[in-house]
Amino acid sequence: MTPKTSIEKLSAIRAQRVAKLAERATIAQFELSREEAVAKVRATLVAHEERGARAARHAWSTVLTGQPGQFFTVHIDRTINLGDLLVPLLGVDAVLSALTRHLNDGDDLAKPERAARLAAFDAELLQLERAEEALIREIEATGGDVLRRADANPVVVLDVEVSA
Repeated sequence: MTPKTSIEKLSAIRAQRVAKLAERATIAQFELSREEAVAKVRATLVAHEERGARAARHAWSTVLTGQPGQFFTVHIDRTINLGDLLVPLLGVDAVLSALTRHLNDGDDLAKPERAARLAAFDAELLQLERAEEALIREIEATGGDVLRRADANPVVVLDVEVSA
């Protein structure tokens, strides 16, 4: 293999590694799957619906006693939770649909699936790093000069086998 070909191959391996790291980061960044997140949001919306229903019943009971009802009273001296108003008016499913319409689908993996997929990525990254190191050693053996990445895995560079 010519030095130019070796350097091109090394660049390709490094590019594959960067792509794998980006894919891995996409999967690792989310703790919950879309389904788990939607279930959490649904539970929050149900709580808003229940609080809003209680407030509406209280407002109606006030009206029934002859006093003016305060269905849409807003207090500007504190934070206002519009969920208690909007969810009972629009319904849990309509609000959930509106909120999830803009979700990025991404990787929809539950925790066990995510852990297995991340382990597979780690194995692929280790394989790419070993190929990179083998190529670096081959270039050095032929008198070539190539720098290792600053973040090169010491286990790979030192050629250590690690058992789980």
